[in-house]
Amino acid sequence: EKLLIKTNESVYNIYKFAKKNKKKIIITTDIYFDKQIIKNFLNENNIFANDIFVSCELGRSKLKGDIYEFIRKKYKTEKILHIGDNYVSDYINAKKKNINAVYLPNKRELFSKTPFIDLFKYNLSNFEKTILALIQNKVGDILLQNKKLIFKNQQDLGYVFYGPLIYYYF
Repeated sequence: EKLLIKTNESVYNIYKFAKKNKKKIIITTDIYFDKQIIKNFLNENNIFANDIFVSCELGRSKLKGDIYEFIRKKYKTEKILHIGDNYVSDYINAKKKNINAVYLPNKRELFSKTPFIDLFKYNLSNFEKTILALIQNKVGDILLQNKKLIFKNQQDLGYVFYGPLIYYYF
């Protein structure tokens, strides 16, 4: 799984800006990995946090919103800005607990704004769903970088359309 996780450049740029301005970095996640695994992965990618809150270890979650109460108690007097890619868990629930929040749409959300979303309407095999997920991931990368679906080079175009077609038929 570690091989499939990669740094979101938009979020990494925000991280670098915060570090440069000497802000505390707190990572909050609902992922099932333990804190040490998350810390190792982050450090391997030059991301260093002052604190990490992992829902499975705390018995609290962003989805339920109770992890924000825990964070608020620990950082009573400090201003907190929570940034996340899940509208309910990261944005709505943080705001409900009086934590400032910013929503950054994820790749799936960005992909849903394109005509390609109609492909999900069909009854697809697992293999076809995997191919579509790869396309969604690449289209999401392009949209995050450019804000519109413009292929900067032939490699992006081939990855999104021709690669899956060739793989499917051969």
